[in-house]
Amino acid sequence: MTSGSWPRPSGGRGSTSSNPDSTPPSCWTPRASTSACRPAGRVAELVGLSLGDLTLKWWFTADSDVVCGIAYSGYGWEKHTYFLDALTAREADAVAEVLLGEARARPAETVALVVDRTGWTAEFDWEAVAGGASAAVPRVPDILVLAGRTAEALSGLPAEAARSVFAPGLTLLSGR
Repeated sequence: MTSGSWPRPSGGRGSTSSNPDSTPPSCWTPRASTSACRPAGRVAELVGLSLGDLTLKWWFTADSDVVCGIAYSGYGWEKHTYFLDALTAREADAVAEVLLGEARARPAETVALVVDRTGWTAEFDWEAVAGGASAAVPRVPDILVLAGRTAEALSGLPAEAARSVFAPGLTLLSGR
């Protein structure tokens, strides 16, 4: 499972991205140029209209997809959860790389990115940690990117855990 957290943009309850790979049906016109006509813009629009949690499915092939759940956190940001268990290792790597790229491109908006492919830390409350709770972290997932102050508040990290700068204001913790 992979989770990413981004704050709500001012003026709405959606998140934005800049991936204009294809056009949603509501924007199949040659003159459509608004961000709502790009897939990420359309997703942001749907999230903004949502009165509750939203679930999306993204297909790699006709037989392979990743499910994304978007929920609002009591901490004031969106929580995106991507379920990678139905994907091949290559597809899971592709999803993780996209999410890492988004976090790197938007360090000021990123609260946390947790990639735990094996479920090694599934029972750990990453949302509370991302929300600023000081916590002992006995295990580090495959990928853990945290905003600066949040990363500094962690304690009890395994001896092999290493910290490095991921992007301005973001720390990457790695090691098992």
